[in-house]
Amino acid sequence: MLTHFGEITRFQLVVMDILDKLSLTNRKAIDINRLYGASVMSENVTYEKAKAFALKIIAVCKRIQKEEKEYILTNQIIRSATSVGANIAESKYAQSNADFISKLQIALKECAESEYWIDIMSGAGYLCSEEYDNLYAECGRLRKLLSSAIMTASKRSH
Repeated sequence: MLTHFGEITRFQLVVMDILDKLSLTNRKAIDINRLYGASVMSENVTYEKAKAFALKIIAVCKRIQKEEKEYILTNQIIRSATSVGANIAESKYAQSNADFISKLQIALKECAESEYWIDIMSGAGYLCSEEYDNLYAECGRLRKLLSSAIMTASKRSH
């Protein structure tokens, strides 16, 4: 089922189920997105930022592979950077809140790994200071978004 912001989240489905149990048959009159749109938008923002980060990493790695013929480090960072968004995407279909949190924690770990590879690639001379600063900052912002999402989801489970 699609909403204005994208797919309906598990939380929204729970709300809709509660409304059903309360015998509110005219559920369509209630705008779930207006009530809970912020959480949907937040998930989409994190996903879009992860995707943009992965695409930037891929572009930088293509340049390094072409100019420097370096494949070991570039393949490592491509794997970790693309895994961040993949795990966020997978979290949308989590079977439980614990599974949802687990997927986001994996995404957070992959984000931390990407920061490590950015440091290594910079130290090895493959990234100029501007590339390093931009990629490291973007990865840090993504890490903060993921940490916040994990904390919020953890509070819901208590």
